[in-house]
Amino acid sequence: MSVNLNMTTPVSEMTAQDLKALIAETMAESLREMFADPDEGMTLRPEIGERLRQAHSRFLRGEQGVPLTEVAKRFKVEL
Repeated sequence: MSVNLNMTTPVSEMTAQDLKALIAETMAESLREMFADPDEGMTLRPEIGERLRQAHSRFLRGEQGVPLTEVAKRFKVEL
């Protein structure tokens, strides 16, 4: 959906359809920016990939991680 309006076109001169299209395009652009992957195109260091694989394996085996309360204490965060 592309709006063919001059950037200086006043809203008062837009049709209802033009305004809806402009709003939809603006929202779509904002959502794309909000949900864009900031790491896109970057490579993962091998050691980080290995840590993620190990964590995933522990998860699949049903192992529990560090309790949230302990993490909060460690980083001096109030829950």
